[in-house]
Amino acid sequence: MMYGSRDYHYSLTRVKASIENVHATTLLDAMVPVFVLTILQDSFFACACRYFFALCLSAIMRTIQVYRGFWINHKYRVFLGLTLTTSRSQAVVLIAFFPLFIAFAGSELWRIISYIVHQTREPLHPRHDIHQQQQVLLRNTESPSRAAWDYLELALACRGRVKWALMRSLFIVCLATVYAVALVAGGLLSSNLATQSTEVLVSSPNCGDSMIIPQEAPGPVDDYWRQKIQYNDVEGYRAVVTAKSYAETCYGATADIEATGCKEFTHRDLSDKTTVTEIPCPFADDICQTSGVLLDSGILDSRFDMGINTPKADSIGFRSQAACAVLKQDGYVSDWQSDPIGPVLQQGPGGEPRSYVAGDKYKYFFYGNVHPGPVGANFTYYYSNFSRSDSVQPYVLWMFRWPTYLTRVGYSPIPALNNTSGDVSLIFLENRALYSSPVYDPYFEATENVSDHLRDFLKDSYSAEL
Repeated sequence: MMYGSRDYHYSLTRVKASIENVHATTLLDAMVPVFVLTILQDSFFACACRYFFALCLSAIMRTIQVYRGFWINHKYRVFLGLTLTTSRSQAVVLIAFFPLFIAFAGSELWRIISYIVHQTREPLHPRHDIHQQQQVLLRNTESPSRAAWDYLELALACRGRVKWALMRSLFIVCLATVYAVALVAGGLLSSNLATQSTEVLVSSPNCGDSMIIPQEAPGPVDDYWRQKIQYNDVEGYRAVVTAKSYAETCYGATADIEATGCKEFTHRDLSDKTTVTEIPCPFADDICQTSGVLLDSGILDSRFDMGINTPKADSIGFRSQAACAVLKQDGYVSDWQSDPIGPVLQQGPGGEPRSYVAGDKYKYFFYGNVHPGPVGANFTYYYSNFSRSDSVQPYVLWMFRWPTYLTRVGYSPIPALNNTSGDVSLIFLENRALYSSPVYDPYFEATENVSDHLRDFLKDSYSAEL
């Protein structure tokens, strides 16, 4: 079965998909207030605070898979996005420290406020006795709650002999009361400064191309590339196993979406933005067996959808579209032929190359030329009944790709598939499974009797007819 895929514009890394466009997007700016705390330098508590932060920073500023330390989450702009990532044990100490710090900083800030109010209320000429007593109380009280209580007691004591005594104390009483309430609320709400957010800054040392460092003295260049290929094979296998485990855990009917391992990405999926629609044949009308399907990712924001932590000016909009259709075989596939076209190679049971096996039959697919290819071969793909009789693979998936942005490529499509509005990918799905009876499933159809095969035990077996 053949599939034609047309991807629009150039691609980065994709599986049957490519970028249609990359452009900057406009997102809303968030203006947030700045919260400033001041610590007096000449106090024991200030020294303790400096020592505490120095101890924390020395422990958390280590670069591991998740960055620990101060960083800016540009999703929330600069000030609100200022973030400190710590371990759980360090976060417990930090949460316990916040209320103490707010209480100390608040009491010191009250001294500054009371001093400013005291100086602005200092008269140029002598006033009534209650004013002098208010100034003395304002200068000597160390907490806002105590100042409010002393001012209220003084006003009630002088109520009978001083006119407007309560009104003259009302401003300081209200100011001190509001400040005291705000200080208590700040201490209670300080725990909200720490969150168990899953948004962290990734700092992986494994980004980029794999680097192979030989354990022994450097050898020939071929040895290096052999080690590199082996390393990539192992890492590729690990990646497949990891992806399989992730898909089984985080997707499907029995998925545990609250599991810690399912929160590695910014979004679990982007199904709310992707669309799948039916479209006309994306190639020449006479080559498509059915109508086409368009897979559209929609415009994805690099910050909110992909988790790339950049300022708004550096963010991009990403869109991937792929149009696919099943291709016709009539007129593009040869009949079974006994003679190979050119030196067609097959692999034997031991892996040795075969130029030709007596009794083999071949089908050739003419959807374009492949470069470099067998000498004298102008076909795209071929299929041998020997591969069915001697293969242990149930199916083979093969793809040829024609990127429009490259001048020299390994595949040149026929005019019917030559669509320069996007990258063209030609995918062959070769069904090699054998059945003991005919199968009429529309996708895994196997109705061809392979009684002419080389192996006697394959008599009366059925396979797919290409």
